[in-house]
Amino acid sequence: MTEKKELTFGEKARSVSFQSKGNRPRQVERSLERDMEAYKRLRADGLQPENVLGAADLEVRATEKFEVETGQIITDDATRKEAVEIVGDSS
Repeated sequence: MTEKKELTFGEKARSVSFQSKGNRPRQVERSLERDMEAYKRLRADGLQPENVLGAADLEVRATEKFEVETGQIITDDATRKEAVEIVGDSS
């Protein structure tokens, strides 16, 4: 290696940092627990979420039954109103 490349590598090596993943499994576990509890509540309310993953978010954000059952949140009110008319089903 040339001296210039060695210096560049040295500078890059000094700037490398590592993050601990020690909390990641705990965070994932908590997220899954929240999703599972939300899924159970939605099922108890007679709704059928598409998946356990993301159920907590759906529980909070969904305003219509079809949003829960498809897993798709419609943010535009006009579009949501059209979808409700097409589906003919609202919560």
